Amino acid sequence: MVDTPEWNQGTLGPRATAALSSMIPVGMRVELETDVEPVGPYGRLLAYVYLPDGRMVNEELLRRGMALLAVYPPNTRYLARFREIAEEAKDRRSGFWAESGFDCTPYGFRRNLC
Repeated sequence: MVDTPEWNQGTLGPRATAALSSMIPVGMRVELETDVEPVGPYGRLLAYVYLPDGRMVNEELLRRGMALLAVYPPNTRYLARFREIAEEAKDRRSGFWAESGFDCTPYGFRRNLC
């Protein structure tokens, strides 16, 4: 799974929203794939999202440096692949990694830790 900046997290939220909106315009049909537990600890649907061309949105957000890896066991079907993609994005300094954007993670922001 992935964790993206909150909509009100400075400039990060709107940028992450714009990245997602450019991939999935309003009205586009996507395919959802759930893992072992379809609902996470916060009552949200946990799913892998596929575009009509077969690309997985979760991977694309990680690849573009617009999201962090989030792990919700037992939902770990693509964990190894996601870890690799996230590390590559960080090494390339893609997206928010090019700046100090992830100094305050979405998790930390939601809990007023930063």
